[in-house]
Amino acid sequence: MSNYLAVATTTETIAQVIRDAITPAVAGAEVTTDRPDRAGKDAAARVNVYLYQVSPNPSLRNADLPMRGADGTLASQPRTALDLYYIVTFYGRDEQLVAQQLLGLTAATLHLHARLTRHDVLRAIEAAPGGFLNDSDLAAQTESIHLSPHALTLEELSKLWSVMFQVPYALSMSYQCSVVLIDGPPAAAALPVRSISPRIGPGPRPAHGPVVRRVDPEVPGSPVVAGSRVVITGTGLGGGGTTVVIGDVVLTPAAGDVSDTRVTVALTDSRLQAGPLPLVVKAGGAASPPADLVLLPSITGVRVRKARDGAPAALMLTLDPPVWSTAALTLLLTPTPGVAGAPPSGYAFDAPPSAAPNRPPRRVTSVTVPVPGVVPGRYLVRVRVNGAESPLATARQKDGTERYVSPAVKVP
Repeated sequence: MSNYLAVATTTETIAQVIRDAITPAVAGAEVTTDRPDRAGKDAAARVNVYLYQVSPNPSLRNADLPMRGADGTLASQPRTALDLYYIVTFYGRDEQLVAQQLLGLTAATLHLHARLTRHDVLRAIEAAPGGFLNDSDLAAQTESIHLSPHALTLEELSKLWSVMFQVPYALSMSYQCSVVLIDGPPAAAALPVRSISPRIGPGPRPAHGPVVRRVDPEVPGSPVVAGSRVVITGTGLGGGGTTVVIGDVVLTPAAGDVSDTRVTVALTDSRLQAGPLPLVVKAGGAASPPADLVLLPSITGVRVRKARDGAPAALMLTLDPPVWSTAALTLLLTPTPGVAGAPPSGYAFDAPPSAAPNRPPRRVTSVTVPVPGVVPGRYLVRVRVNGAESPLATARQKDGTERYVSPAVKVP
């Protein structure tokens, strides 16, 4: 998930990846993001990255249509899936074939970086001049962003340069970047089911090595949150030196928690982040195909900051595990019985970016979310981080039914 800065961040990330490769190899070479008719104004060694076409992603364009309830309010958050097309142009003195040197370096670099990693995106945000990308949360997008060469016919090249740019042709390559997701306004969410049991389906089984079949909480029906223990079942899991890699975090289970068909591991590392995470088991020098684990955020504390000095009331949340200051975080408030005048589906508020100007993103445990226009009353509180919603606790009522009771807060 990402905000309106996703496209600009993608362009800057591609430029930064190329810049890291050519700067030490070609003296004085630079990377720009100008229109090609302005980039080739002199004979300086230069690589120019220019976004010339945008189209809906054919696979995801209908996967998440904005849905509305009977009263017209959004029932799900709309999301736009885009494919970006770039023309990468090379300039330099012809007598030393500088443009061709830059093309070779760039082609090799983008082949190596066919997937823009979260680390690539965060470096580009940090390096952006003036900090204009500090509010970008592209690094939290769950879908991977892939680059692939895009072949243009001679006719397409001719039209691109003579009609669109209206300048003589310069040595260039075209790349397709897929997929970039841009989120719309947040939508209130219905209460979750009471029994949560994240599971995974079997991936392709290799000839040898570990295979993960399922990932379940150690306590059946309990949510998978920071500090939980999960049970991984499969085959070949105890091949020696077993480790579990979740995202970028390596966890080592206790010797008594490892067998050939079962591994139990505690999610106690503070570097884990909420949301869908790839899980890989490494054993006997081999690695399993990645499986999916959804780590839910937890609200460990909530306080109300009353409206003052023209600022609306806000909720101050303490979260576990910590979240990135640029993460896509939405606060969900669901009214409890007896709150008159509140919409039945409740409220949804996007958290404002908490990254300081001109500073790189950081991990935070406290988030403050303004809640303007909320009808006074008692509300159940949830947060959605990278698509994963925090769980609610239930309690049995006098009539024998169970209801969600916490975390909750009274909004004045």
